[in-house]
Amino acid sequence: MSARAASLARGIELFNAGKAAAAAAVFERVAAGAGEDVASAALFLGHARAALAKGEEEAVIPLAAVRALLDAAGAGEPAALARAGRRLFKINPSSAYRLWRDLWLGASCAPFTRARAGSWAGALRSSLDWAAGRNFPALEALAASARAKETAWSRYFAAEILMRRLDLYDEAVAQCRRVARECPWLWEARFLEAEARWSRGEDAAIAFAPLAGVRARASARPSMLAWRGALAVWAGRPADALSDLDASAAAGNHNARCWRGAARALTGDLAGALEDLDAVLATDPSDDEARVWRAEALLKLGRAGEARRDLDAAADRGALWAFALRARLALDEGREDDARSDFARLMPPVYADAPDDGGAADRGRRRAASVELAPARLRELLEAALSAAGGVRRSDAHLNRAWMAAAGA
Repeated sequence: MSARAASLARGIELFNAGKAAAAAAVFERVAAGAGEDVASAALFLGHARAALAKGEEEAVIPLAAVRALLDAAGAGEPAALARAGRRLFKINPSSAYRLWRDLWLGASCAPFTRARAGSWAGALRSSLDWAAGRNFPALEALAASARAKETAWSRYFAAEILMRRLDLYDEAVAQCRRVARECPWLWEARFLEAEARWSRGEDAAIAFAPLAGVRARASARPSMLAWRGALAVWAGRPADALSDLDASAAAGNHNARCWRGAARALTGDLAGALEDLDAVLATDPSDDEARVWRAEALLKLGRAGEARRDLDAAADRGALWAFALRARLALDEGREDDARSDFARLMPPVYADAPDDGGAADRGRRRAASVELAPARLRELLEAALSAAGGVRRSDAHLNRAWMAAAGA
């Protein structure tokens, strides 16, 4: 057994002995290293931290049960994988689903997909297609997995692909409604349905109204409140979001602090916004949503130089909203060509026909959009986009329909 594997086993032993803080310290050390045990350590670390979070009222899934799942998946044993999966969901279906989703969304799934048969293996294999951008093979694997009652929850992942990758909002809504019926404990399906309905153009008051009655287990409540608060921020109702985000942030939810920073920036509490956003970025410097919001708060305080540094860093990673805000700042500073260049980054590529020569060139080509707008018109479009976006500063295509339409994209 390697030193990392031994440390991981020691962390699990500590956790199962009720020493979650000591276990978390061990997992954190392993997760900071390199090698095949890092993904498992990161997963276990989140699990241990959940046990330490404020307001925890129920036992989380024993890490030994999680280890059994990973071992069975890594060994390519479909029957053992199914047994381990059933055990997790029997202990606590909501927590088991969230653990499975952590695996599915992360690269950590790759070593655990050797099993080629069974609904559980299909749910794992679909994650590789998701990660590689192969949407339809992923949907096929998920459809096969969801036909089994015990893995019907995997339909939720199909809804994610349909909404986030393919802009098929009606189909995503249908999948969410079905999984909510078949797995009523999966509160996330209600929220994803609301997000899909809003993204396809429904009024936020109608799309989000049912969420007020959603209930989640104590261990999942901070995540639920954070998501509900985020939707209120995105819909342009930041003041309504604060009570949910305050409760979630008090329980240690990282995302809630980002969205509370956004809500505070939108309601004029700029000092509070910077406190939240500084804390988020100190933990995760790559959080471009938080970085863009911090830039927006800094701009409102007249601290343009600091804001520009945040926008440059986010733009270097392709964050769309960084280009929108940086273009407006460039106009304020009289740098019209820079503003046009940034605005062009918001536009979809332009299709151009190629000569009809019977060769590959017939397929056409894409070229970067060009922007030749007067400064006044450019500012008008940027302000329209920011107004239409409400509280959205995330570079997710399904959230951007409103501002793109307002900006003429």
